[in-house]
Amino acid sequence: LQEWHELAGDEREWAADELRKLAKTVDPSLDGLKEILTHDYTVNEQIRGLEYTVRTKAAAHRKARQTAAEAAAKAGEPPPLAEEKSLILPAVIESEPQLESLVKTLTEFLHTFRAGQRLRITCQLQHHDAAHSSKAGN
Repeated sequence: LQEWHELAGDEREWAADELRKLAKTVDPSLDGLKEILTHDYTVNEQIRGLEYTVRTKAAAHRKARQTAAEAAAKAGEPPPLAEEKSLILPAVIESEPQLESLVKTLTEFLHTFRAGQRLRITCQLQHHDAAHSSKAGN
């Protein structure tokens, strides 16, 4: 869920613990299979309940952040400073690991934004020759 990153650490821990409780060990037999199939409905219901709770808590956090920001603006307070980050973008992407690395970094930035934190990302384009020569030197 995209809302996962909007939860506080203790809320994420609680949800993860709830999911771990759903694990069930059964005998590798026909009776074990029947037991898992019977347990399936309960697991799905509990997962839907957890999903609802996560979405509800995330929405409450968003509303609280918005209310606090509006109150600060009315009081004439400046918005909190954004954390400065830099991102070096490759001019050319030639492999899956390069793309995965970029997507991972961008996803982390997105989660930071969704969690209500401010970022200011400065992007720099890495020249193709520099990327190629650094690969060749390794």
